[in-house]
Amino acid sequence: MYIPIAIFSGFTVIISIIMLGSINKKVGLMPTTLVNFGAGTIGSILILLLVKDFNIEILKNVPIYLYFGSVVVIAITMLNGTIINNIPAVYTTMLVFIGQLVAGMLIDYFRLNQFSPGDLVGGIVVLLGLLYNSKVNTPDLVETNIE
Repeated sequence: MYIPIAIFSGFTVIISIIMLGSINKKVGLMPTTLVNFGAGTIGSILILLLVKDFNIEILKNVPIYLYFGSVVVIAITMLNGTIINNIPAVYTTMLVFIGQLVAGMLIDYFRLNQFSPGDLVGGIVVLLGLLYNSKVNTPDLVETNIE
């Protein structure tokens, strides 16, 4: 059950990035970020109103520093809104994936003292495939936009 949900999550991420890039072209980065989080806030409030067993008191038990994850999400939104207009969506997706893989490996290593050589090899294979594909399809892409 979790695998289809994860695939759907990945699908919605790239759709979101493309939509943000389209808005960014029309109004600029800062208004795009504001629209994104304004709509997200309204959507979250509506969903919370529909969930009957939500109790706002449980938020008091969350350490304050964990709320700064929202600041990271703002940075992600701004970065994605910028890069999607400069490189094709498939490259954006793969590069974001590689960044997530590296971050996950670092977190696992420093937090759980675990290292997976398979993840490292898989990430390298994906990166090599991406570089090969970019050379075959559009030789000037790597030279002009990714560097």
